[in-house]
Order: sequence, then C-alpha cells, then structure tokens
Amino acid sequence: MQFFLYILVLSTIDVFAISFSRQWQISQRWQWLGAAIVLFCLMPIIFARSTAYAPSGIANAVWVATSTILITITGYLIFKESLNTQQIIGLIIILVGLIIIEIK
Repeated sequence: MQFFLYILVLSTIDVFAISFSRQWQISQRWQWLGAAIVLFCLMPIIFARSTAYAPSGIANAVWVATSTILITITGYLIFKESLNTQQIIGLIIILVGLIIIEIK
C-alpha cells in the first residue's frame, strides 16, 4: 500500500511539474519554470523511497505509466491538447500494461 502512495505522490508531482513547464512555455513567466524545477528536484528523492517497497524497474515502470496517463489527461482537459485514435489506443495499452505489472 505504501508503494502506491509513493507512486501517487510522485505522479502528482510529475503532473504539476510538467504542467508548470507547459505554463511557462505559454506565458514565459519565470515563476512557472522555477516551480517546475523545484518539483523536478523532489522526484528522485520520492522515487528512491518508493524502491523500498518494489524493485526499481517495477517502480519506474509504474511511475512512468501512471504519469503518462495523468499528464495526457491533464493536457487534454486543461491545455486543450488533442488526442488522435493512435494515442488513445497507446494509452489503453499503457493502462493494460500497468494492470498486468500489478497482478500477482
């Protein structure tokens, strides 16, 4: 259970960091970039903690998959980025992979 908490926190920070980076790209306001850098610096610490509960390869795969799905949803909903059919199929494949990794 703690592993999933770490992954949830890590993925949430990842979503905010990338959203702040995107916001900086749109507005060129440096506070967005500064906030993104701070969050990006926190992620290795949290990731290292998560490896106490799962092998590093599995922890990384789950983190990247979860973040990819959440960041894509955020881009779609907040930044009005579009998704084509291939991208949606790719996200479904990532989700299936995540489920397969977690089945014991």
